[in-house]
Amino acid sequence: MALQPIDDRNVFLSPSRIQAQLISFYKGHITFPIPLDKEEGTQLESITIFMELCSECPNYNNSWKSDITFWINGQEIATYLSLGDYGDRRGAYTPSWWPSSSTQYGMPVNLRIDMDGTYINGAKASSITINSLGIRNNEVLHFTLGVKDDAKYVGGINLFGRNFGDINEDITVQIAFERKK
Repeated sequence: MALQPIDDRNVFLSPSRIQAQLISFYKGHITFPIPLDKEEGTQLESITIFMELCSECPNYNNSWKSDITFWINGQEIATYLSLGDYGDRRGAYTPSWWPSSSTQYGMPVNLRIDMDGTYINGAKASSITINSLGIRNNEVLHFTLGVKDDAKYVGGINLFGRNFGDINEDITVQIAFERKK
C-alpha cells in the first residue's frame, strides 16, 4: 500500500500564507491572480511564468514522478512531468532550520504562452496560443498549477520561493505587449 500524505488545508487559510517561501501539497491545485494592465492600442504577445518546482512525497524521493498541470483562467494549457522530489543534497538557499530529510530543491520551469503555442523550458508543450485564451483588456488572469486526480503520476508539488531551493527567486511573471499598427 502506498503511503499518501495528508495536506493541511488550514495552512492555506492562514493570514501569514502570503509570506510563504515553500508551498507543498500532494493533490489539488493553487491559483495565483495576475493583474493585466493592458493599454488600449496594444496587443498581448506573450506571458512567461518562471518557477522552481518538483514533486512532493513524504521526506523526499529523487525518482518520485508527478504530472503538474498548468491552467490560465480555467483553461488547461500544458502539463510538466516532474521527475522527482529532490533531497539528495541541501538546496543552495534552503534555510539551515529546514530538516535535511525533507525536500531541498526543485527544477527551474519556464512556462511561456505566445502566438505560436505553449512552451515549457523552450520545448513546445501544447498548441494553446495567447489568442486562444480569449484574454480581455485589464482582466485579472488566474494562473493555476496542480495535480489532477486522474494524472498518470499523482506525485504532488513543491513550489519554491525566495530563500528556499536552488534559485533565490519567487515565482515571476513577465507579460509582453506590442503596439498595434
